[in-house]
Amino acid sequence: EGDFYLVVEPGAGVPEPVVLYIDLWHGDAKDAKLVDDEDAMAPEFTIRAPVGTWRRVIEKKLDPIQGMITGQLKLSGTMSTFMRFPKAASEWVNCAPKVPTEFPS
Repeated sequence: EGDFYLVVEPGAGVPEPVVLYIDLWHGDAKDAKLVDDEDAMAPEFTIRAPVGTWRRVIEKKLDPIQGMITGQLKLSGTMSTFMRFPKAASEWVNCAPKVPTEFPS
């Protein structure tokens, strides 16, 4: 549970940050949307990474918890709260491939 920003940092094929807001509650997404201004909201957690790292997470080539521990995914927020729910992170990754996604070439 909690609300998140998932931020794709600028890089090859991504000229400016892409910010997705998602609010999770008891296994459901109460809200999910692209956000134009990262300062518009104050979510409990922010996870940011370059598009290549996000692609590896979505393709299940990088476990999100391992990505945070190794610094490939940057987490802002209370890490101890986030780490109490590793199954939630795994479920999130299992759902991600179901969302139609286009990656820059």
